[in-house]
Amino acid sequence: MAGSFHSILLHIVFSTHQRRPFLIPGRRELVFAYIAGILRRLGCDFVVVNGHVEHVHVVCSLPANLSPQELVRRVKSSSSKWLHEEVEGLQDFQWQRGYAAFSFSRRQLSPVCRYVERQEDHHSTTSFEEEYRDFLKLAQIEFDDRYLLG
Repeated sequence: MAGSFHSILLHIVFSTHQRRPFLIPGRRELVFAYIAGILRRLGCDFVVVNGHVEHVHVVCSLPANLSPQELVRRVKSSSSKWLHEEVEGLQDFQWQRGYAAFSFSRRQLSPVCRYVERQEDHHSTTSFEEEYRDFLKLAQIEFDDRYLLG
């Protein structure tokens, strides 16, 4: 084959340290927009970012030159630095160490984006912990509840 091609779509989920509710309305939109900007600068052609008070959902294309781990590391470190320097009262802000990343097909793009865009509605009835466990179970990822959320 003469060329190299790829199309990798990811749904990434990560939370604030100890799931502290730092991402309050008003601040949340700024943080999500900043994260979207980081992802675009890293080469993600498609980006949707949303979440709730203690966590973030990212739907994005994975650039060919980055692993999911490196993409998340760069998003977290850049956004933490920005929050510490630019947002009053967030000098002690941290992201939780771990994350979850799930791949999906182009055919699933619309439903995944709709799900992420409707986080406020979703979390009126479901906690982040329940949501996270459900994602892992759906992906058939084994986990130990004692170590799941730190």
